[in-house]
Amino acid sequence: MKDQIEQISYGDGESNFFGAQTSQELKERLEKADKFELRGLASKVGINPSNNNAHLRELILKSFREYQARNGPRPQPKQMFAEASEDVIQMLTSIGKIGEEERDKRMAEAQKERTSIDRLQPQPEPEAKKAVKKRVKKASKKTKK
Repeated sequence: MKDQIEQISYGDGESNFFGAQTSQELKERLEKADKFELRGLASKVGINPSNNNAHLRELILKSFREYQARNGPRPQPKQMFAEASEDVIQMLTSIGKIGEEERDKRMAEAQKERTSIDRLQPQPEPEAKKAVKKRVKKASKKTKK
């Protein structure tokens, strides 16, 4: 079914509009192509076919490279320490465990702080605030007298 769809999409059962899988194949095809084939291929891939043959070949190759860059296979990322020695891997895993333990401890403390009943009870005020309040009370008593 997929082959039939590609054949309908591309016209000749080709796997892409250029009719080649590599740039070398395309270069060979372009060298053998005459003026009319070049213009037909150019219009098929969306290039203005009114240019001269040499310029058309360059534009078609450029368009093919862009096509390959967009539709080519993506390389899989490599693991960073795949080839590291066992000592290095053990060191990295132990660091990771320490980090996890510290994170868990901080999360537990933060959770305890957010949900603690002690937080709802009035906290003792610092000494400086107490002294200011006493002065304010004395001053208000003097003004009432």
